[in-house]
Amino acid sequence: MRTCQECKKSELECEWCHNTGCTKFPHLHCPKKILIAHLFNNKMNTSQPACTRIVTKSPIFVPANVRHAIKLEMEIDDIMLFKGKVICEIHIEERFMKVHGFLDKNIVYCDSHVFKTTSGVALGSIRLRWQSIVPFSNSVLIIAYNCHALAENCNQCQVLNKRFNCGWCEVNSKCGLIEECPLGYEPWFDENFKCESLFTAV
Repeated sequence: MRTCQECKKSELECEWCHNTGCTKFPHLHCPKKILIAHLFNNKMNTSQPACTRIVTKSPIFVPANVRHAIKLEMEIDDIMLFKGKVICEIHIEERFMKVHGFLDKNIVYCDSHVFKTTSGVALGSIRLRWQSIVPFSNSVLIIAYNCHALAENCNQCQVLNKRFNCGWCEVNSKCGLIEECPLGYEPWFDENFKCESLFTAV
């Protein structure tokens, strides 16, 4: 059994230890996890998450062709994971990337990266692993989007999904993120702006 989920579903009453895998002897292979789980259960009258997993709402929207970081909220079932290096594995279309991550409390911060695509929208996924340890976390859907490719004019830009954070940059006549609009130039118009006013005589 290569995943925590498979291990937990086994009829052999096994436990998943992230430093060794699936085992029938968790007190030997991950004693700190078992001790903390017992203390937590006894004091709080509840149970720890069944498996470490990403709980950030899916999908995650990431802008394409600009440097961007990803933040993932987690449920952590094994304290030993806080001592390991986190690797964020990202698939966008046919491209595969490994990005270093940092775990702080219940949040994983994946280092900023450029998610390249020439299409308007590209589908992908992200999952985590700790050093060389298997399994991975669960996968979460990623949508990489390219404002430039999605809209050719101001009106098209204005009606894009608000989660894209696209706006119309007047100086270069392009739909894009506010940070893509040349510094020192104004304005950059979000969805609250009426494009028609660009062509209204003053």
